[in-house]
Amino acid sequence: MITLPDTKYLFWIWALGLLLFLILVIVEFMRKSDHFYYRIIALSGCVLSLMGIVLKPAFPEKIQRKNLIILTDNYSQKVLDSLQRYSASQVVRWDSLSVDLSRFDKFHLLGAGIPVYDLWQMKDKSVRYVPAELPEGITRIKYASYITAGESVILQGEYRQSEANHVKLILNGPSGKKMDSTSVSISGTTQFLLKGPSFATGELLYTLEVRDTTSLLSSETVPVVAQAPTVMNVFIINDYPTFETRSLKQLLVSEGHKVTVRNKVTQDRYSYEYYNTRARQIDRLTSGLLQAVHVIIIDFDSFKGLTDSEYQELHRQMTEAGLALFIQPDEAMFHSGLERLPFSFSKADSKETVLKVNDEPLSVPTYSYRPVMKLGVEAITNFSTFPVFFFHHSGRGKIGSALLTKTYQIGLQGDTISYNRIWNTVFDRLLADVNEAIELDRQMVYENEPLQVFWFSKDEKPFEVKYRQELLPPIQTALIPEQWSSQLWPDKKGWDELVFIRDSLRRYSFYVHDAADWKTVRQFERINANIRAFGAFTKLSESIKKKDEVTEQIPIEPIWFYLIFLGCAGYLWIEPKF
Repeated sequence: MITLPDTKYLFWIWALGLLLFLILVIVEFMRKSDHFYYRIIALSGCVLSLMGIVLKPAFPEKIQRKNLIILTDNYSQKVLDSLQRYSASQVVRWDSLSVDLSRFDKFHLLGAGIPVYDLWQMKDKSVRYVPAELPEGITRIKYASYITAGESVILQGEYRQSEANHVKLILNGPSGKKMDSTSVSISGTTQFLLKGPSFATGELLYTLEVRDTTSLLSSETVPVVAQAPTVMNVFIINDYPTFETRSLKQLLVSEGHKVTVRNKVTQDRYSYEYYNTRARQIDRLTSGLLQAVHVIIIDFDSFKGLTDSEYQELHRQMTEAGLALFIQPDEAMFHSGLERLPFSFSKADSKETVLKVNDEPLSVPTYSYRPVMKLGVEAITNFSTFPVFFFHHSGRGKIGSALLTKTYQIGLQGDTISYNRIWNTVFDRLLADVNEAIELDRQMVYENEPLQVFWFSKDEKPFEVKYRQELLPPIQTALIPEQWSSQLWPDKKGWDELVFIRDSLRRYSFYVHDAADWKTVRQFERINANIRAFGAFTKLSESIKKKDEVTEQIPIEPIWFYLIFLGCAGYLWIEPKF
């Protein structure tokens, strides 16, 4: 059946064609030709051919689609056989792909899926993904790659099994000594947490073993870099002394940090306290002062009262040098709408939250607000899924605040361990130290896979980063001008490093895993990434029983309309001569 294009001018084209035909018929009738009816037929041919040239009519035609079946790890042979039974498709493996994907119209993807770094190749293509069965074993793992010597290595993860078998997860230290263990004996997914101390500094390799009652099921490497404790230079600015500031000051001093406290006495006079550092008068925030400071703790009134020049210098040091700023909140902060404050808040009902510190619940009072988690804002969720602590990236530095109030009461109640852990975690997340000058796009790095490296610099020419004596070409990120990136391909298992120069020569260590390491974690992540990208056909019949034929509208070649027009017009011109 011939179809016409759906255009808003279709009615007027038909009307104009009909009007033209009627006018020509009237003219022919007035001529009283002996071949009147033949001329009417020729006129019809002329008008219809002209309309055909303008409208470009088409006719439907069934076309066989070109299908490609792509196989990845752990694909189902049963699914493959079913697909081949219903359609004649070419079959290839992704890891040895040698065909031009642009030649195919439809793709069936079977198994664990395409590596995340290759998903871009299937963008805007018709992909039907039939995922593999979810793997059994460790499917998720999370831990801090960089810690301070003396801190515990904490592993959080999930273990999945389809039957209620008894397995044991064991964390061994760098020397092979058992540090911690836990058991799993139920079917489904079980969350686990393992801890192990770190005594030495440097590059440490822990191992996570999975054993059943008779044998070792798997053993995975857990690389950790333990750094020597860093002495922070902390500047505390308050309009007046508070219990909160006093408790923070005592914590910082007890850990050997250099602390300077400035309290406002009158409009232009201040009182000072100095701990582990030399005495000096600080009336203004200057470049020279801020370059020597790691963390500034400031109450909201003092932050609001900073002059424009002080704030601009503070912002520059955060962006370029990684200065950390923590604003002590008060009620006014949450509805101030201050332009220099990078947070916005919504009202909440809760005036208290429960933190889980050292595996024990801890009730702490909060302000009745909640931060809006917009672009650039992150929550510190070590102790609660509720964003009681949050920060905003500012170049290499961060500006943070909290919903908590009266945390000093935790220490007054005798739980100094929980109090210290809460605030040490906050400062660790805020500080932009060596391991944050360089960032990797993922925690687990594998050999012969691309790795994206990020670093921060506001200079037009960023600081140089080298990998194996070769300079990495920097690419500026469009949305974050101070962020630069480059790509490398580690090709050897073991410890590797990036070398860069800021104020001195520095090294960023990372561990390259073998392609077979953490296999169940990788498969689980890959399956979920492919489902997010393509969806999943859980019912195979939905995928294989859809016919591979599609109906396309094939336009009629315009040459036929031109030939009809020439033939009819030629007859109308020649006919009177006979």
